[in-house]
Amino acid sequence: MSMGNVSDAIATTWLTQLQSSAVYAAVHFDIPNWADPGSSECNDPGYARQRVTWTFNSAREIVTATPLVYPALLETSVAAVGLWTASLGGTMVAYASTVPGNEMFVANLATLTLGAGEVSISV
Repeated sequence: MSMGNVSDAIATTWLTQLQSSAVYAAVHFDIPNWADPGSSECNDPGYARQRVTWTFNSAREIVTATPLVYPALLETSVAAVGLWTASLGGTMVAYASTVPGNEMFVANLATLTLGAGEVSISV
């Protein structure tokens, strides 16, 4: 089988659509399962998905434009950031994962801050 490619124009169109639908970012302690992505989402008391805004880094990549801040998480390892259509429920439309074996560790009641540009989606 061969690998396919898309033009920069198509990649930009896809990412522009993703910008308008992936408007909330969620912390996941495991790589999300598409059949039930919410099952790996953090459910700590006081936890909430964060509103996310995007900016283009190139024709083929969008990155977070502002920091994502999750205060007072219980001790966990973060394997992915899920990108959702709503603050509660909704549909997960994409996720950005850490490098396997390089999950982010969050100490008990610590704040997780992902700086602007730290979460990216590329085509």
